[in-house]
Amino acid sequence: MAGSLLGITLHQSTGFPVGKVDQLMLYPMSFKEFLLALNEDILVEQIERHNWKEMDVFHEKLKNYLRQYYYVGGMPEVVKYYAQTKEIFHVREIQNRILLNYRQDFSKHISENLLTKVNLVWDSVPAQLVKEKNSYMEC
Repeated sequence: MAGSLLGITLHQSTGFPVGKVDQLMLYPMSFKEFLLALNEDILVEQIERHNWKEMDVFHEKLKNYLRQYYYVGGMPEVVKYYAQTKEIFHVREIQNRILLNYRQDFSKHISENLLTKVNLVWDSVPAQLVKEKNSYMEC
């Protein structure tokens, strides 16, 4: 879908572009998808088959990939860059650029008097997610 769903939701009076929009539910890439992006098809196959005894050989390799996944995350653009370059240091720059793009998108859809509050909520998300009991996970 081009643009932000937030804009369509907030500006209902301007209409919806029927027939010109395809909506897809997108989610971050899973660990298995991350492995597939790194051409580790055999590891994914072993995981899906639950061959735990045979996978003991890959324990350290999987542990390292899991650490990489925790850092790289599941954003497709970041995973693609990492899969192509294996440069872990530039990953954070791409992640920060994506977060900045989200922040900049808010101002297109929210009145200026609400923008400060929305930015405060946005900035609080990481702190809320690390809490043992957080309101984001209760929904």
